[in-house]
Amino acid sequence: MEPTRRHRVQEAARRGRGPAALAVALLLVLGGPLLSGCAAGGTDSLTGTTWYLVSGGERTPAWEWTVPADLQTSYTIRFEKDGSFGAQADCNRLGGAWEARGSDRLTITPGPMTMATCGERSLDILYAGTLGQVRNWTVASTGMTLTLADGGRLDYTSVAPAGPTAAPTPDAEKSVEPTDVASSPVPTATRTVTATATTTVSAPQPSATTAPPTPRPTPTPSKSATPSPEPTHTPEPGPGLTGRTWQLTAFTLVTPPFEGQVPQAQRASYTIEFGVDGSFTAQADCNSVRGTYAPANPSDASGSLTLSPGPVTLVACDEGSYSELYLTGLASTASFRVEGATLRLGLSDSGEPEYR
Repeated sequence: MEPTRRHRVQEAARRGRGPAALAVALLLVLGGPLLSGCAAGGTDSLTGTTWYLVSGGERTPAWEWTVPADLQTSYTIRFEKDGSFGAQADCNRLGGAWEARGSDRLTITPGPMTMATCGERSLDILYAGTLGQVRNWTVASTGMTLTLADGGRLDYTSVAPAGPTAAPTPDAEKSVEPTDVASSPVPTATRTVTATATTTVSAPQPSATTAPPTPRPTPTPSKSATPSPEPTHTPEPGPGLTGRTWQLTAFTLVTPPFEGQVPQAQRASYTIEFGVDGSFTAQADCNSVRGTYAPANPSDASGSLTLSPGPVTLVACDEGSYSELYLTGLASTASFRVEGATLRLGLSDSGEPEYR
């Protein structure tokens, strides 16, 4: 009896556990793929879509920017399933890699971007640099938000601007009058060429004049008189752009609106130096850029100034960096003014970086 009862009890227990064990087994077998499928498919709403930037901003340093509808096609990003991305930053394009972790973590690693001049008020550098600061992402309906390390954000829409995209482009060009933008470099070039030509023409004339009297100034007194004016010309380049490393102390931007002082301890990280060969180098925190400049005369204390930056890799610097804002200002430089130990650059949007 007893063995029989035990057998029945054990059999009943086994029968009772059967469905539960089967359910657990099914969860273990099917749950893994289901969970991994959710993790893998979590970014489906992120990838394969062209996102158009609607607005953006940072908290440190603080700035905000709303993108007009007719310019949204100029600031985009598209994430591909292979971990790469492509972005439009005004007239420039850049690519790179992205990686999503967990439910909302996102890291974007921008690659190099060629610095084509997009015209005044372009935020190509600022936008490209901000992408490297992205930490989180969310997608809801037709909108996407990328949250930055400092709490700032980039807001996008997947809805392409209305059909008149082609129409607004010319209209926008007329309203912004890129003709003026294009004409600004032209006069600059004209002045440069004119100045060069004038100097070139004037140089040979005096040389021809001085050629005949060469035997006359041969005496020692004439030679001693010649060096005296030379020292007078030597100090003249001093007040100009070259021969110094300028450190950024403060700067004002109109697009995007920003005004602030650079802390004393950080000024050595934001510099610019002009070479006598027409080249310049600038340090923007953890980023650096080289390029060329074309002033009317670098020895003058003021005048027109156009900077043509070369390629630059936009690395995401530490939180609170002015790197992208500073590079944005440099790209729209239009003039300079040296007052003693202070250099002020005039930007095309009336902004003004100040150096010492």
